[in-house]
Amino acid sequence: MNNPYSKEKDFMDELELFLIDMGFKTWREVNPDKSRFRIDLIFWNEEVGYIAVEGKNLKTLRQGGKIAKTINQVNKYRNLTFFEGIKINRWCITTPITLPHCISEDIIKMIKLEITIFIRTFLKTMYDIELLEFEKSESGFKSVKINNLGDNSIHISKYGINGGFKKNGDSISEI
Repeated sequence: MNNPYSKEKDFMDELELFLIDMGFKTWREVNPDKSRFRIDLIFWNEEVGYIAVEGKNLKTLRQGGKIAKTINQVNKYRNLTFFEGIKINRWCITTPITLPHCISEDIIKMIKLEITIFIRTFLKTMYDIELLEFEKSESGFKSVKINNLGDNSIHISKYGINGGFKKNGDSISEI
């Protein structure tokens, strides 16, 4: 895999800056109420409510153990409250998904799509965790897709926010 990020922090910083540019309020390395655990990123706006994200910077496709540990982290956090009583109902995992440039662009797109669909459906079906896909093109266009093509999917880009609004029970009030 040809991952352009040397550290998870670099990837999460870029994701956070994009969300801020799109008008979201963000918090990094947030501790749940009365807990020592930390969640990488929480973001909020009135349309979508609170969304929590755990990021992993995978260097190869052989790092499935990192995803398994991330699932365990999310399962620890998801029943806890944040910001003195707010329960977050929408949980995501994100990772840059990149492939080597030694194969044709069409094959790269096809393989990336297959990997992404597998991860997305596996996380959602088995754990009710959504995949947050943060993409940027060579021209600089950026977008975030959460649960892409699924129920309540959210697409965020310079064109606005489309789809997937709050889940039942989501807190929408700003802290």
